Amino acid sequence: MIFSKDNLAKIIILILVTSNLFLIAFLVSYKLSDETVCVDRRLTLASLAQSLPPADKRRFSAELKLHEAEYRASLAQLRKSRASLDMAIIAVDFDMQEASTRFSNWKQSLDEFINTFGSILISATSKVSPEGRRSLVDTFPAVPRCK
Repeated sequence: MIFSKDNLAKIIILILVTSNLFLIAFLVSYKLSDETVCVDRRLTLASLAQSLPPADKRRFSAELKLHEAEYRASLAQLRKSRASLDMAIIAVDFDMQEASTRFSNWKQSLDEFINTFGSILISATSKVSPEGRRSLVDTFPAVPRCK
């Protein structure tokens, strides 16, 4: 026999230790590379406008104000559908089909809000100077700053 019982046991232990070290290294590297996903809830339309030079701030705010009723109605519907979803989730007798339906309704409301508000925000941004647009991008980064 090529391997004795003692040698075979040593080889198995070596393989197990090596594989465990590899697994630990993998998990540590995965955890260290994991970026925290968050939404900076302190970001508001007021803080976006505040970041702009005075003339841009007036034009940007005026455009948002012009369409405020439109995006607020869409936001109200979004809140209503979210409340409905929350009620389905916390129901004592959880109904998966009902929760799924309400989730779909919430998603549709979210899509409608994003479409409505997105158009308004792009329109307001079009009224701003190149320097102001740079300020908006810097104020509202692609990756939220988590604090």
